[in-house]
Amino acid sequence: MRDERWGFRRGFRLPRRGPRALADEIEEEILTHLAMRTERLVAQGLSEGAAREEALRRFGDMDDARQRLRATAREREAHMRRREWLESLRHDLTYAARQLRRAPGFTVAVALTLALGIGANAVMFGVVDRLLLSPPPHVRDADQVSRVQLSRTWRGMGEFTSPITGYANYRDLAVVRSFAGVAAFGFPMEMSLGRGREALPVRVASASAGFFPLLGVKPRLGRFFLAGEDGEPQGMPVAVVSEEFWRRHFGADPGALGTQLPLGDASFTVVGVAPRNFTGVDLRAVDIWVPVTTASYIWMQPGYATDRGSSWLQVVARLRLGADPALAATEATLAHRRGNAAESNKDPNARVSLSSVIAARGPGEHTEARVAAWLLGVAAIVLLIACANVATMLLTRALRRRQEIAVRLALGVSRARLVRQLLVESLLLATLGAVAALVAATWGGALVRATLLPDVGWSGSPVDARVLAVTAIAALATGLIVGAVPALQTRGIDLASAIKSGARGEARQPWRLRSVLLTAQVALSVALLVGAGLFVRSLRKAEGLRLGFDARRVTLAEVSLHQAGYDPERQDAFWRNALERVRRLPGVESAALTIATPVRFSLAGTFIVPGLDSLPQLTTGGPYKNGVSPSYFATLGARMAHGRPFTEADTRTAARVVIVNETMARLLWPGREPLGTCVRLARADSIPCATVVGVVEDVRRQQLREEPTMQFYVPLAQWRGPHSTSLLVRARGDAGGLAVPVRRELQALAPDVPFPRVTSLAELLDPQLRPWRLGATMFTLFGALAFLVAVVGLAGLLAYTVAQRGYEIGVRVALGARSPDVVRLVLARGAVATAAGLAVGLAAALLAGRLVRGLLFDVTPADPIVFAAVAGVVVFVAAVAALPAARRAARVSPMIALRAE
Repeated sequence: MRDERWGFRRGFRLPRRGPRALADEIEEEILTHLAMRTERLVAQGLSEGAAREEALRRFGDMDDARQRLRATAREREAHMRRREWLESLRHDLTYAARQLRRAPGFTVAVALTLALGIGANAVMFGVVDRLLLSPPPHVRDADQVSRVQLSRTWRGMGEFTSPITGYANYRDLAVVRSFAGVAAFGFPMEMSLGRGREALPVRVASASAGFFPLLGVKPRLGRFFLAGEDGEPQGMPVAVVSEEFWRRHFGADPGALGTQLPLGDASFTVVGVAPRNFTGVDLRAVDIWVPVTTASYIWMQPGYATDRGSSWLQVVARLRLGADPALAATEATLAHRRGNAAESNKDPNARVSLSSVIAARGPGEHTEARVAAWLLGVAAIVLLIACANVATMLLTRALRRRQEIAVRLALGVSRARLVRQLLVESLLLATLGAVAALVAATWGGALVRATLLPDVGWSGSPVDARVLAVTAIAALATGLIVGAVPALQTRGIDLASAIKSGARGEARQPWRLRSVLLTAQVALSVALLVGAGLFVRSLRKAEGLRLGFDARRVTLAEVSLHQAGYDPERQDAFWRNALERVRRLPGVESAALTIATPVRFSLAGTFIVPGLDSLPQLTTGGPYKNGVSPSYFATLGARMAHGRPFTEADTRTAARVVIVNETMARLLWPGREPLGTCVRLARADSIPCATVVGVVEDVRRQQLREEPTMQFYVPLAQWRGPHSTSLLVRARGDAGGLAVPVRRELQALAPDVPFPRVTSLAELLDPQLRPWRLGATMFTLFGALAFLVAVVGLAGLLAYTVAQRGYEIGVRVALGARSPDVVRLVLARGAVATAAGLAVGLAAALLAGRLVRGLLFDVTPADPIVFAAVAGVVVFVAAVAALPAARRAARVSPMIALRAE
């Protein structure tokens, strides 16, 4: 096909020559065609001048044509150069693949080492990305959405900042002009769906009608709450279910809309399905969403809308476009103070602040996120160790191929091309390692999610697009880093010497670079092992802490009878029958009834000591009260320090008695015996006083890290006021096997009982232990793997050194060196690198320990036991790793070594 304007064929192949010469040649061709066209026009009867003008008009401006042709020539030349570069790259890839196939052991070792480092980073990035980096799923413009934090000063307790507030305080923020919208939501709580043996546990959260629109979430099916369905005081019993619950419970049937869900003593109509993996702004999975006013009215108290003394909600706000966050916080503070102006017991200087919608970025304790962030740094260290090890292996391999490299350079291969080939080989190895890392990250990420962070509402596969991007970047950086070391060794190579001596010439080359890489591996591994030791010690300290109860032997059983419409008399009868039935179960040592539960929740009470104007103010607040049955302390495992426990004789009509904990006894009766003292548990003078009959050891109220708390106990039969009872069961051994039989006994008591929640106290305590367990597990795993890589590198380096220095060792033996001398020579090489790495690693761990001080539990960052143990393990393992090379050196025959040379 010909171009009608220029007269030459489209898509013709330009000859391989310079752009200027090519453009000149094409210009000559155009001038020839111009002359030929002019002649044809003259032959048709036009004058020569008119014919030339007509030809020029047809061909256009020659300057423009010339520029176009030169640009075309340059483009074609660049295209050919790109093709040449791609062709050479293909040859490099083919050559690299052929080289790696020739050494399968080396290829597998390098790929697995890189997979270890890259996979560790992929796993930990997935965790940190979920906890700290990525906004909650389906939240639109998350940077414009903020959590509302309230800072208040409590007498004797200092200032506290918390996102928890009440409904009335939430409504006060609706007038803030800088907010485009305000919404409230409640914590997910486990409830019973249905009754009797068919009951199922579900996680239910409350949200205001504006919650979903404020976040920019679109329903998967149906709709979200309407404003009228969230109206005060009780709203409407409607529900939005998660997509996961919709698929699990309704089989993804669109007809689920309009069906009824029996929750507690109310029935809710399903009006919508939330999108997949939607968890609100928190990380906990939710099965069912209900209006916040409906939940508050039904399950809390009718006066929730005006009561400013109760807090159970969190608030999120979306800033108006262009609004200043500081100004918005100031406006919110003024609105809050105006709303609480009439409350005499409220802090008049309370202030509102805004924090990130990502909870772990806000104030408060987010130990899991902090530990995960540290573990991401640990994973990066593991990658550095892997890079150093692989760089050492590639450097050793390059030195073995130095004769081949020298020959290629002598034959005219450019050093740039040679460096590129080495980099392509390392990048190919890194790619293989990345593929293996993704496989490991898929399995390892799922394992970390399920075992170490089970409460987080994970979404999708552990390997998502962001993890893939990070893995690709890590693989590229790793390939360039590990490939740069052998590539740089090609500089300054003596071709004649290299061609003559080949690999044997390496014995006379300094091994300083490989020694430095090995020292760095040992140092980083030591730092990780010290971190692992500190977290393991913290975990052991936390698990061995005396809590006042045996967490692993005690099981808690709860049933929301008030949600099923049980009056107080029926509730008491149910629990008395449950106590008797459970006591007869095999494996049960004792059982008791309680109102408050350690770790679960506590109740503040009134305690008046005659002659004492006021009680001491503790940072933990209180004092806290509890009503318990006679066997409570024996079931819990709490020791009586003085006096007696409650007995069956402490009935409602008997004399009122009370038991205090050791902290209360020490603070209220310093240096005196509290037994026999008469105290008042209410401000009304008509209520008789109660006699202190016992002192019990302190029982942790809620936290492992908890300041002393004042607590007192009264017999359950003498409890006054509303209450909700729970059952504690003490097993003869581990409590794990009691959950099913206890739940079965409770369900058998009544056909309409809600789903019983049966968990051991160890399970309730587990979230607080999880940060140290996460740190101990992952630090130990990463530290052990990193140290294993370093030890393998040490053993390989010494073995290769012995192989390369066989001639020298043979000469030494021939001159009279004994086997112990040869062994000491080899061990000294490894000892220098190990000692240097150990010193640097311990110093680095000592410095980094100050940064993790807040993550440890009753352990100092410079714990001598941990440092001594790590040093001993490193020295012992390094010595064992060096023995095979030392034994091989001791067996070198001088005749064989000299003959080989």
